Amino acid sequence: MKYVKNSELNWSYSEKHDMYAGTNCNLPSNLAADIIFAKVESGHTLAKHYHKRPLDIDGQDVGYESFFFYHGGHIIVLGKDFDKEINSNEPFTLTFYSHEEEMHGIKNIGETDVEFQVLCAPKFDSSEEYFV
Repeated sequence: MKYVKNSELNWSYSEKHDMYAGTNCNLPSNLAADIIFAKVESGHTLAKHYHKRPLDIDGQDVGYESFFFYHGGHIIVLGKDFDKEINSNEPFTLTFYSHEEEMHGIKNIGETDVEFQVLCAPKFDSSEEYFV
């Protein structure tokens, strides 16, 4: 078992994403999947992008990334053909699939920073990411 408290995360700012990434060497990470944490400050926007994940099983691309907003949040999900406002005080999950090339960005319209856990399957590789 590995145990990581949020206070033990190492936060670094990504200008191209306009978000902070929280990492720790004890978070799960292998070729199948990895986990990081993300923080988008109030009034900021995680840049719109999509992924082409390399995992292929029986000819089907099965990659995805799933965001778990453990404190809820007031955000606008920016999609290719839609914007969806979500205002929730309870935890929620958003999942984007690479086989559909689901373009996504997140605008934080709340008064506080929004934090979420990011599960990437397979493991994130910066070469799979395309900014719009």
